[in-house]
Amino acid sequence: MTMTESRTPVLENQQKKVFRTVKQEEPLIVKRAPHVHAAVTPAARNWVLFIALIPAILASAISFGFSAVILIFNSIAAFVVFELVTEKIFKQKIRIWDGNSVLLGTIMGLLLNQDVPVWMCWLGAFFAAFAKNRFHPSLFGLLILLFLNSVILDHSEIFVSVLPVQIALIGGGIFLAAKRIIRWQNPVAYLSAFVLSAFCFGINPLSFPFAGAALLAGIFAATDSMTTPLTLKGNFVFCALAGILSIVLGTVTGGLEGIVFSILIMNLFVPLIDRYVRIKPYTV
Repeated sequence: MTMTESRTPVLENQQKKVFRTVKQEEPLIVKRAPHVHAAVTPAARNWVLFIALIPAILASAISFGFSAVILIFNSIAAFVVFELVTEKIFKQKIRIWDGNSVLLGTIMGLLLNQDVPVWMCWLGAFFAAFAKNRFHPSLFGLLILLFLNSVILDHSEIFVSVLPVQIALIGGGIFLAAKRIIRWQNPVAYLSAFVLSAFCFGINPLSFPFAGAALLAGIFAATDSMTTPLTLKGNFVFCALAGILSIVLGTVTGGLEGIVFSILIMNLFVPLIDRYVRIKPYTV
C-alpha cells in the first residue's frame, strides 16, 4: 500500500466529519435593511403605516382645506418619481410598489404648511433620495427646505400643529402598536424624554411650538426600521436621546429644526449604538 492510498480513508473521514459539523449548524442569513423580524413584510408594514396616517391627512384637510391634501399628495408624488428615477439610473429593482416612498412623502408633507410652494416638495424629495439607509429621508429633505426657506416653514402653522391632526396621529400610533407594526416602547420613550426634558427646561410641552411634529417624529420617524438600531435596548436609547435632543435643540432653533436635527443626529450614532448596545434582535 502506498502512502497516498493509506491517507485516502483518513481524508474521507475528515471530510465527512466536517460536512456533518457544517450541516448541523444553523444557516447564517444576511439580508438588506430593514432588519425587522416580524409577521409582516417590509412592504406590508409600509402600507399599514401609511394607512395609519390617513386620518391625519383627513384632519389636515378639515383644518386647512383641500389645499392641504393637494400639497401632501404632491409630496408623495415627488418621492415616488425620484425613487423611480434613481432606481432606473442605478439599474436597481423597481420598488415603488412597496409603499416606502408613499410613506416618506406623507411624513414630509404633514410637516409642511399650506404656504409652501409646490416646487419645494420636489426639491425636498430630490435631496431625500440621497439619504436612504443612513438618514431618515423625509426629515433630511425637510432639513434642506428649512435651510433654503425657513421663513415660510417656521412662521406658518404646519399641518401637524393643530389638535385634530395630533389626535389623529395618537390614534394612528395606538393602532400600529396594537397591530404590532411598531413597538409601543419606542414612541413612549421618545415622547416621555421629550416631556420630561421640556419640564426640566421650564417649558410646557403642550405649548411647545411644534409639539405636533414631535408626535409625528416619535411615532413614525423614530420607529423607522431602516435608520434605527437593530436591538430592543438600542432602539430605546435612540428614542430617549432623540426626545431629549428635540427639546435641547428646539430651545435654540425654535422648534421644528430641533426635532428634525435630533432624529438625524441620532441616525449618525446608530452604528455605535448597534456596536455597544447588544441585547436581542429588534422584533415587533
